[in-house]
Amino acid sequence: MLRDLVEEELNSSYKVNVNVKLEGGIVTGSGDSFAAALSLEGRSKGKFRALDPEELLNWETNEPIVIISVSGRPKINVQVARKFGSHNRVIAVTSDLDSPLAKEVGEHVYIPYVPKSRLPGTLSFLMSLSAIYGLAGFETKDHCVGRKLDLKGNPFFVGSGENFGIAYFSYLKYAEFLGQWSNFERFEQFCHAPIFTARGRDVVLLDSGPRRKQLADLIKFGKVIDTGYTDPFCNAITIVRSILDHVGEKPYFLLDEEILRTSSIMIYGESS
Repeated sequence: MLRDLVEEELNSSYKVNVNVKLEGGIVTGSGDSFAAALSLEGRSKGKFRALDPEELLNWETNEPIVIISVSGRPKINVQVARKFGSHNRVIAVTSDLDSPLAKEVGEHVYIPYVPKSRLPGTLSFLMSLSAIYGLAGFETKDHCVGRKLDLKGNPFFVGSGENFGIAYFSYLKYAEFLGQWSNFERFEQFCHAPIFTARGRDVVLLDSGPRRKQLADLIKFGKVIDTGYTDPFCNAITIVRSILDHVGEKPYFLLDEEILRTSSIMIYGESS
């Protein structure tokens, strides 16, 4: 059942048409939304900066602020909107225009996402990423099939630029779907201290290029896996499709009720 629902999302169009445009600013959100923000930061070469919402609450800035939240319910996002809404241009990227977040801001980018079940974010992430890419003036494909990778467990996801956000997204999906450890890092940083944790592990490269090939040729102490894509959407779909081979009937986050309750209280102010 879980696999069928996720596969249905993976096979859906994720492109979101956006009329609002920005040339730069701060993009904030948590979890998958922060992963999307990191991707846009890389794609825009820093014109848009990803910032954690709790950190943003301690900032003073006149820049436009984009708050990504599919549900529009996390309390930290509402606090950001309230702090900056009176003197900054604040745009909410959300699927619920009646949500607490949407009611705090004057501009919205609507994501036409309707969840059919409680799933780890997949189509919602892809739509969020498409929406903020469109907001920044970047085109996206309508769909990508992706592929399956032979992941053995405890992988290390390595990506730079817009694919660093996908490396972080991959780490999040490993936690939500499986409740298992993985790591994520930028390519250059991985080649320093983090590489010493890579023995016997899958090193998943989300980019291509001469230095990536050089690293792949040098690594004999682990298994290098090239996703075969550089497009962030295709990479995200590929990772989720690969994780599906290891899941049971429910994602892990629904099985551990104690952790789920703690997470829900911290995010929403209530248990789920």
